[in-house]
Amino acid sequence: MTIKEKLINRYLKPRFSFVWLQMAVISALTAGMAIGLFFLVNDVVIPRIRATSTPWVQTDWSGGDSSTLVSETVNTWTSLDGVEATASAGLIVLDQTDGWSSDYHNWAYRRKITFDNTDATLGVTSENLTDFPVLVKLDTGTNIDYTKTQDLGQDLRFTDSDGTVLAYEIEKWDETGSSYVWVKVPQIDQNSNTDYVYIYYGNTGASDGQTESSVWNSGYKMVQHFNESSGVHYDSTANNFDSNSVTVTEQGADIGQIDGADHFNGAGDNITITAISPASQVTVTTWFKRLGVAGSGYHTIYMQGTQIELDAIESTGQIRAGVTTATMGRQVFNSGSGLGDGQFHQLGLVYNGETLKAYIDGVQTSSQSVSGALSTGSATTIGKLAPSYYVNGVLDEIRVSDIGRSAAWIAASYKSETNAFNTIADEVSQYPDSGILISNILDAGFAADWGELSYTASGSGVTIKVRTDSSPDMSGATDWGSCSGIASGTDLTETDCVTDQDQYLQYQATLTVQGALSPELYDISVPFTASDQLRPSVNAANVAITGLTSGNWTSTEPTITWTAGTDDTAVAGYCISLDEQTVDATPSASLNPETDAGEMNGLDDGITNNSTCPYIVAGTSVDLSSISGLTLPTNKQYWFSIKAVDAAGNVANDIAGPWQDLVSFKYDSTVPTNVAYLTMPSTNFSNVVDMNFSWPTSGGSASSDSESGVLGWQYQLNSSAGSWQGTTYNAEFDLDYIPATASAYTFIAARDEANVITGNNVVYFRTVDNAGILLLQIPMSFLFHGRRQHRPMVKM
Repeated sequence: MTIKEKLINRYLKPRFSFVWLQMAVISALTAGMAIGLFFLVNDVVIPRIRATSTPWVQTDWSGGDSSTLVSETVNTWTSLDGVEATASAGLIVLDQTDGWSSDYHNWAYRRKITFDNTDATLGVTSENLTDFPVLVKLDTGTNIDYTKTQDLGQDLRFTDSDGTVLAYEIEKWDETGSSYVWVKVPQIDQNSNTDYVYIYYGNTGASDGQTESSVWNSGYKMVQHFNESSGVHYDSTANNFDSNSVTVTEQGADIGQIDGADHFNGAGDNITITAISPASQVTVTTWFKRLGVAGSGYHTIYMQGTQIELDAIESTGQIRAGVTTATMGRQVFNSGSGLGDGQFHQLGLVYNGETLKAYIDGVQTSSQSVSGALSTGSATTIGKLAPSYYVNGVLDEIRVSDIGRSAAWIAASYKSETNAFNTIADEVSQYPDSGILISNILDAGFAADWGELSYTASGSGVTIKVRTDSSPDMSGATDWGSCSGIASGTDLTETDCVTDQDQYLQYQATLTVQGALSPELYDISVPFTASDQLRPSVNAANVAITGLTSGNWTSTEPTITWTAGTDDTAVAGYCISLDEQTVDATPSASLNPETDAGEMNGLDDGITNNSTCPYIVAGTSVDLSSISGLTLPTNKQYWFSIKAVDAAGNVANDIAGPWQDLVSFKYDSTVPTNVAYLTMPSTNFSNVVDMNFSWPTSGGSASSDSESGVLGWQYQLNSSAGSWQGTTYNAEFDLDYIPATASAYTFIAARDEANVITGNNVVYFRTVDNAGILLLQIPMSFLFHGRRQHRPMVKM
């Protein structure tokens, strides 16, 4: 835009309403691509300029993935695998398996145990099983790796699906075969095959976490596993119904259904226990295997006087169940079959206050209506009814409850104890063996020499690799597999994948699990300096103001141009300053654009990572009117200084050529005052060349301008929309004007005759100051009754 166009736009809008549209060169860089030492944003090339030394530090990776080339602190990365970087700022760790219990952060492994409590599996209508003891069988080589557990299973832990810690009891731990663990599950939903719990293991420092009695506190009066090989058989409940005497052929040594079992010889072997005496309901279950003929034809398994009786009948292979109540006396019946086959069978007696039921292998064999409270019994005997009914066989897992258990509970217990209720899934580690994070690509902004790598990590499981390249896509960089790990404190120039004078750098962090724990990386720092330490050898030259002679007045912020400087690599931009001075005063020579931009201090120059100069311009010109936030006080003179700068931040010095106060302009933004009136002879003109008018040149009625001064005046005839006339041409403002030394004007036929009309004519008159500011005109009328003069024809 020419100065004349700027003046017209600025001062001749209707009603003196001025609208300024100012645009910064680049106010912010949000996206782009690197091109050598420059940055491309919306098709505008912007240099990237740094100081000569700056470390690249990263302490936060929570911003997620980004493929953007970076040049400053970021919280993003290019790729990761097996690493968690976004959960919290300040560290990266291995990616923890979803849903891992916070209570077991130090446990390395877990498996999912899923239950099948469906009608189809149980063979009866299922129900919600509340506080149900589930048997978990762990078999070496199948669903447990004993090399990852402690020798006695001390590190076993169980949680519900929601993370609730569960009570458990280890009945047997055998690292060469099968181990048996009882776990109390808060609820297994009715007809569900998706409910599950977790078993955690793999913590060498964990102490034993068993709470046996808590497993058996849901209505159980006594639980005997028969896993003691000598001495007392201990009750696993808190009720302490331990054995008073044990007389058996083999104690806890025979192979039971679940673990050790007692072998009864049918000729006097028995166990005595203090009377348990349930009050109104009772459930007795056990595992029985016949080995020979019973004494007197009955294998008496459990007897509490005549109050509660559970037998196997030798001749028929039936189960015999009986109770004695206060209202109905002794009630007993035989049912079922198959108990003489020499195999283990689960036997069950259930009395719920209304019905007496018998079960074999989880299936009800018969029932009988019975009512009334149970009679008070004598001591409990296992294996005999004196004097002659003895067990000849093996007994395992005798339990007594003061609850009449449901058919669903009995069936689920049978399925659990035959390993048909649970499915144990494959092992899952808390963390993957290792994980990798690859950083964004750092653009140093120039050819760089790389310094001493520094990072902070926990443990020994963090490996850092660094590589560099001269290409922004790292296409020429060494493959990560060929790069060695680098210890913190290592000079990168001594490593195998880093080359000084490369501009781009990337690091890879590999985290390797340490036992059950993930290592952590907290921060990383890569210092570097510019390989280029040379200042530009030639500064900007031929500095000029577009359309304005240096030192002259202007009413608009002008455009200043120059020719490019020279550098051993490339000039990336120019540090500039604008020094405000009193008009026509000697310039202060006080501003160095390397440290002080004068009127542009604090304004955004749009340069990425400009830590070199307060204000830098890319290219070889600056339009001051386009700088956002730049406001120049009027009636001041502004001196322009400039120094070339390269991408490494090296700034031209005095040797490179002149740089200070190279051009100036005087700035006037105020409108001059116009003359108060025009004077014209009071007559009717008949000849154009007779017409004239004058105006005051002194006093309060004269034109005035307190800043740049009055340049002169302009006029038009009968219109204010055409070309304004004058006697002298001004090239800077591209306008004709009557100089300020004049006080009158007489029309000239060649200039004015074409615009004169017969009748009333109007003269429009306005003032122009030395900054080119134009004041809106004043009109004056006169009458013309003659004819226009005719010019003689001139033959060319």
